[in-house]
Amino acid sequence: MGPRRKNPFNRAVILGALLILVVFFQVVPGSGSGIRVVLDGIARLLFETSPETAPPDATARIAELEAQVTHLNEESTALKRDLLIQGDTALPRVLGRVLFYDPNPARQGLRMTLPVPHGVTTGDAVLAPGGILVGRVERVSGRIADVLLLSDPGSEVGVRIGETDGLLVGRGREVDLSLTLIPAASAPQAGEVVVTNGDDARIPANLLVGGVAAAERSESDPFARLAVLPLAPLASLTMLTVIPTGTPNPS
Repeated sequence: MGPRRKNPFNRAVILGALLILVVFFQVVPGSGSGIRVVLDGIARLLFETSPETAPPDATARIAELEAQVTHLNEESTALKRDLLIQGDTALPRVLGRVLFYDPNPARQGLRMTLPVPHGVTTGDAVLAPGGILVGRVERVSGRIADVLLLSDPGSEVGVRIGETDGLLVGRGREVDLSLTLIPAASAPQAGEVVVTNGDDARIPANLLVGGVAAAERSESDPFARLAVLPLAPLASLTMLTVIPTGTPNPS
């Protein structure tokens, strides 16, 4: 006699009967509690899926999709905040992602990606979500741009507080900036808003920068020195926009 073959019909009948019993004991309360425990265990073995038993490939794919969703959510949030705070504007914008910060402790800068074509060139304004100025483009190479942040000691940007113009200079720290060339007699008070004054062709006027945190005055100095608190978190930027002033190159 040959090997005995399994009858798939019998297996289906057994599974069907077990399913009916499970449903019966779940619907009818108080019926055979001991039997219900056994049947519940069988049902879990037959029908439940355990995350630990998921194939490794499926687990990796799920992690990859979750990372993509997180990335898209960050881009969406940046764009929504930009449109919400700034509204519609005639100024072109290109969106990029921060790759890494400059590891040199003496510098305050970062590297970001650019789309193609972009039209970004040296000196262009770099903004955080909400249209807040955080720096300017220092170098461009293909789809990569190096950005000099406002906090770098070599950064200088013309700004305005009310009707008074001044020069915003980096201190080498991301938590505060220095505002100079402000006449001591007309020095603004703490809390006043600092915006760009448009004296640089590549940095439009009225871009948000920060707020006055404190003022230092000296009888021997006709100018006051103001500490400015940046509105954007310069040390934890992830998505940025650039206002391009060059001509986009498709290649």
